[in-house]
Amino acid sequence: MYGFDFMFSIFPIIFFVVFTLVISVFITTFVRAFKSSRHVHHAANQVLSAAMDQVQQEEENRPKSLSGMDSILVPQITADFPHFSERQMKDEAAEFAAQSLRNLGMDVTCVHNVVFSSYDRLDPMRTITMQLAIELDSTNNKQRRYELQCTSRSLLSPDEGIRAVNCPNCAAPLSNIHTPCPYCGTTAKVPFDMLWQFSGLRAK
Repeated sequence: MYGFDFMFSIFPIIFFVVFTLVISVFITTFVRAFKSSRHVHHAANQVLSAAMDQVQQEEENRPKSLSGMDSILVPQITADFPHFSERQMKDEAAEFAAQSLRNLGMDVTCVHNVVFSSYDRLDPMRTITMQLAIELDSTNNKQRRYELQCTSRSLLSPDEGIRAVNCPNCAAPLSNIHTPCPYCGTTAKVPFDMLWQFSGLRAK
């Protein structure tokens, strides 16, 4: 009877100890699982963040798409200016844009592409609008899209009056420095900056 009473009295203590051990094991397992889950979640976030950074970097490094209409606009420009040089225009535009940005303190690495996006025939001027893909960071190869306008100059200048330009062959006065001499057909070798003027460089 005494032994039974002893076992009966110690049973709650044994139950409490076992229950405490079970709860401790459960809590320990739960905490470890939670920490492991947090580590997995953190690692997953790092992988995802790295992947997004890579995609963004590739997007910045990829040559910017430009809205070029060269095949349509060049024939229109050439119709107005028979001796128009597409290559010279683009080279001069790239040089002007790069120098303008460098003057603003930007690190211009190179101009990747230049295209014609529009051509306005507003008498007496003609304006060509170009888009340029310019690399601004030599470390990260970041590119930006810029827009630049180039307007044809006229012999009539409000500040300077009439600019006297004569044919280099027959010395006849030229009324249009963009076209050959109407008397002998010779083209005057006029500097590019007398024929065209750049303006309106801005980021797109």
